[in-house]
Amino acid sequence: MRQETPLTVLAYEEERLVGGMIGKVFWNWLYADLVWVEEESRGRGIGRDVMRATEEQARKMKLNGIYLWTQSWQAPSFYSKLGYSQFVELRSFPPGHSRLGFCKYLT
Repeated sequence: MRQETPLTVLAYEEERLVGGMIGKVFWNWLYADLVWVEEESRGRGIGRDVMRATEEQARKMKLNGIYLWTQSWQAPSFYSKLGYSQFVELRSFPPGHSRLGFCKYLT
């Protein structure tokens, strides 16, 4: 049985939740299950700050890395700019699009 540890990083503006990352740690990796920024708050660096804070927490925990999934219509270029590498593409998932796996080694 594997042990999972939850990890959450949240972003607030004037006490209002505007984004964050919800994930879990297992096998010495962080799976970033959900990364989001409210639509009206996008384009201001909040997502970048959330991912940097996530990486900082993961480094403090001495994790090997972070991995996540995104869709071709969502944020692949965002993760690439942050130094994440695409490790897999599931084409036609859903038809006409792809599901992409990204990771970043921290050690």
